Amino acid sequence: MSEDPALDRNNWPDEMKSLFTPLEEKLKAYLPPEQIQEVAEAYAYSYRAHSGQTRSSGEPYITHPLAVTAILADMHLDVEALMASLLHDVIEDTRVTQNDIKRIFNDTVADLVNGVTKMEKIRFSDYKEAQVANIQKMLLAMTNDTRVILIKLADRTHNMQTIGALRPDKRMRIARETLDIYAPIAYRLGISKMKNELQDLCFRAIYPYRYRVLEATVAQGQKNRMDTYNELMESMRSCFRKIGIRFQVKVREKCLATIYHKMKTDHLRLHTLLSVFSFLVIVDSVDSCYRALGQVHALFKPKQGYFKDYIALPKMNGYQGLHTTVMGSDGQELEIHIRTEYMDMMAKQGVAAHWVYKLRKNGGMGNGSETTMYANRWMQSLKDLMNNTSSSFDFLENVKANLFPEEIYVFDGSSKVLELPKGATPVDFAYAISADLGNRCRAAEVDHKPFPLDHSLSSGQQVHIIASETPFAQPRWLDSVVTLKARQAIKDFLQGINAASSEEHGRKLLQLAMGDIPLDSIDSENIARVLRTIHIDSLNTLFRKITMGESNAVLVARALLGERSGSVSEGDTGSGIISNIEGVKHEFASCCFPLPGDRITGIYDGDKGLLMVHRTSCPSIAEAEKNPSCSCLSLSWNKNYQGHAFFKTALHIQYITRPAILGEIVSLVSMTGAEILSITQTDYREESDHSLDILIEIKNQSHLETVISTLIKINGIKDVSRRKRVPESRQG
Repeated sequence: MSEDPALDRNNWPDEMKSLFTPLEEKLKAYLPPEQIQEVAEAYAYSYRAHSGQTRSSGEPYITHPLAVTAILADMHLDVEALMASLLHDVIEDTRVTQNDIKRIFNDTVADLVNGVTKMEKIRFSDYKEAQVANIQKMLLAMTNDTRVILIKLADRTHNMQTIGALRPDKRMRIARETLDIYAPIAYRLGISKMKNELQDLCFRAIYPYRYRVLEATVAQGQKNRMDTYNELMESMRSCFRKIGIRFQVKVREKCLATIYHKMKTDHLRLHTLLSVFSFLVIVDSVDSCYRALGQVHALFKPKQGYFKDYIALPKMNGYQGLHTTVMGSDGQELEIHIRTEYMDMMAKQGVAAHWVYKLRKNGGMGNGSETTMYANRWMQSLKDLMNNTSSSFDFLENVKANLFPEEIYVFDGSSKVLELPKGATPVDFAYAISADLGNRCRAAEVDHKPFPLDHSLSSGQQVHIIASETPFAQPRWLDSVVTLKARQAIKDFLQGINAASSEEHGRKLLQLAMGDIPLDSIDSENIARVLRTIHIDSLNTLFRKITMGESNAVLVARALLGERSGSVSEGDTGSGIISNIEGVKHEFASCCFPLPGDRITGIYDGDKGLLMVHRTSCPSIAEAEKNPSCSCLSLSWNKNYQGHAFFKTALHIQYITRPAILGEIVSLVSMTGAEILSITQTDYREESDHSLDILIEIKNQSHLETVISTLIKINGIKDVSRRKRVPESRQG
C-alpha cells in the first residue's frame, strides 16, 4: 500500500470520518481490522479524487461509491471488491488512471475498476453503439472475474434507487436498460434479492402511478390477512414439530414488478393474485425438505400439476428448492417454497453467497455450489459467443434473448437429464449433446413416437434423435431453435459449405418454394428489382443467403412471383391471417400495432429469421430500408382467413376530468368485448385537461370503430384516436 499521508485516517476531516462510519460498522461484522484499514485507504483516495464533484441530486459524489460499497458489504464481499467499488468511478470521472491504482493499491483492484469503467474516451457514432460496446466490455471482464458484475450490479442498484434526480427521458432510458440487461444478469447469477429490487425500481421509474397504487394495495392486503397468515403458519409449525425437524416459516415477500407482469401477461386481476397466500419454509437438510413437503401435503390438499422439484433438477441459474401449491381449509390457495438455509442463502445472494457462506461455515461451501457451477457455465457460453459473433449488436441481442429463459428438463435414452430453455426443439436437444449429432439430425422420436423437429419440447419427455450418415444442417432450423449453441453451430456448419454446394442447395430451396413455376421463367428485370429491394448483388449470393438462413425462400419466392404468388407451394392465399407466409416465423410490431384492413409491410431480419409485420406508414419501414441486414416486403391480409385472431392496438384519449370518468372508460370498453391490457396516464396541459393511452385487444377494424364510438359518447371525452406509432416507453 502507499505511504501517501493523505490516506492516513489521522488526517481525515470530520465530514470525511462521519461519511465512512456507517460503512465501517458493516465491515466490522465480518472483516479483520487490517482489511478494514485497506478499505479505509481506498475510501480516502476516492474521496480526494472526487473532491468538488456532486451528483445530480446535489450531494457530494463520494456518497455514491460509499453506497455501492455498502450494498456489497451487506453481501459480505471480499476486501478487493470493496476497494474496487469505492474506486469504481475514478478512472471514468477524474484524472486517475488504471496505472495509478495499480501503483497505489494492486493489480487485482485496478483490473476490477477497469472492468466496470465505461469506454468514455473512444468516439462512437451514437449512444446505442457506445452502450453495446460498454456492455460487451463489462461482460468480457465478468467472465474473467465475477466480482466485476457484482460491483456493476450494486452500482446500477444505487443509481436506480436515486434515479428521481434525473430528467424523465434519461430516467426512462436507464430503467429500460436495467430491465433488459442488469436485472436478467442478476437472475442468471442467482441473485434473486437484487434481481427483484432492480425490477421493482424499474417498475417505479417507468410506471410511477401504477407502482404507487399497487404498492399501497399489496401492503393493505398483507395487513388485512395477517391473522390468516399467522393461523396458517401455526398449523404448519405444529406439523413440523411432530416430526422433529428444525424449521422456520415465513411469509414470502411479493415483488411488485412480478405481480404487475403476471397481471399483464396472464390477464389476471389484482385481487386474484392477492388471494394467493405465499410461504417460505426453511429447514436444516435436504432430507428435511422432503419430509416437510410430506407434512404439507398431509395437512393441505396438493393442487395437481403444481409441484416442482428444483432440488433434483435445479433451475438454469442453480436455484434449488421444492415448490408446491396446496388448497387451504377455507379453499384459499397456498404457494409454499421449501429449502435449506444454504439453498435460501444461495437463492438470495447467488454467486455472491460464496463469501458469506465460506465465512459462516469455515470454508464448507467452496467453489462447487450449483449456482457457481451454472454461472461459470453461462459465462463460458458468453466467451464462446464473443469469439463466434462478428457484430457487437448481434452479440448483445443474443445475450438479451438468453438472459431470462424458463427451463425444461428432458431425458435422453440413458435417462440422463438435459436442461434446456423453454421453447427448445429436438434440434436444440441434439446440439446440446454434440455439434456432430445436431448436424446429422434427420428426425426425432419423443416418448417413442415421431415428433416434428421444429416443435417445442416439454419437461419430462424422453427424446431420441435419428441421425443421418452424412451431416447437413438445415437453414430452416434457424427459424425454430432457441439455444445459442444450436444457432451458432448451424451457422458454423452452413458457412463451412463450399460456395458451389451452398448455391446449389439455395437454388433447390427457392425452387421448392416457387412450386410449379420454374425459376428460369422469371423475367430478369423482375429478378434484378427484387435483388435491389433486399440489398443482394446477385442470384448466387441470394442462393448462399437462403442456404445460410439469412434470406427466407418463401418470402423471396413471393416477391419474385408477384401477382402469381398464389402458385407458391403454400396455396392460393394460405391458411394464416396474412397471405402466403406459412412457414415463416412472424410477429406483429408493437410500435404501430397493425390491424386487418391496414396496408402492411414486412421487415425480414435474416439474423433472427423473423418477419416483423408493420403498418406501411410506420417510420420503422423507412429505417429498415437503409439496413442491409433487413429486407422489406409488401404483404396483404388473407380475406379467406377462418380463424379468430385478436390484435393489439393503442388509443389516445383526451378528456376533461370529473368524478368516476376513468371507471366509465374501463367499464364501457369492457362492455364492447375488448380487453384492456394497460392504461398510461399522460401529461395534461391545463388543470382540467387530461389524456391517457390505453392498450386494448380487439378482433378487427369494425370492432375498433365500435370501441371508439362508444368512448366518444362519454360525457367529458374530447377526442379518441388510434395511435399511429406507440412511443418506446409506452410499448407493451
